[in-house]
Amino acid sequence: MSTLDNPFKDSPTVSNTQVAVRYGAITSVILIVIGLIGYVTGLTNPANSNQTVTWISSLLNYGIIIGGMVLAVREHRDTNQGGFITFGKAFGTGFKTVLVLTAIQAIWMYVFMAFIAPELKDQIIQTAIDQAAEKGQDPEQVEAGMKMMSWMFNPPMMAAIVFITFLFMGSIFALVIAAVLKKDQEKV
Repeated sequence: MSTLDNPFKDSPTVSNTQVAVRYGAITSVILIVIGLIGYVTGLTNPANSNQTVTWISSLLNYGIIIGGMVLAVREHRDTNQGGFITFGKAFGTGFKTVLVLTAIQAIWMYVFMAFIAPELKDQIIQTAIDQAAEKGQDPEQVEAGMKMMSWMFNPPMMAAIVFITFLFMGSIFALVIAAVLKKDQEKV
């Protein structure tokens, strides 16, 4: 009778991949739409950045990422695991979600920088040169430094930076989310 009361007690582990892919994709699409709105309106243009807007935008993006991960872990716990989830399974679900999200975001960054806004690279470099000049730095040295750093602003490198950054931050978020949402099944 105990199996009927809790059908998940001795059942094999249900894969979290489907939930992670769904929530990773949905969260990524939300981030892309918000990013496009910010870019089109000029609010989050990296070439013309305002520190306050950049800070708020980052908090909003991280909040959306955390929200998507929390929803994925909660759905997997409540729907697939009978209301219980170990720390490891919760972390795995959160990490898979952020992995999907990160892959989509890296591809999007490449497409955006290569085809939608290719002029953005030059605008970012020019903004950095202008800001350095305002601080009194030697213009020739600044321009030489920016030319050496320009490889970093090409689409493949920007995609790699997005991938590494999102995956690192997402891993930390997954650890915290797993610690908060884990719910161990009591031994009977």
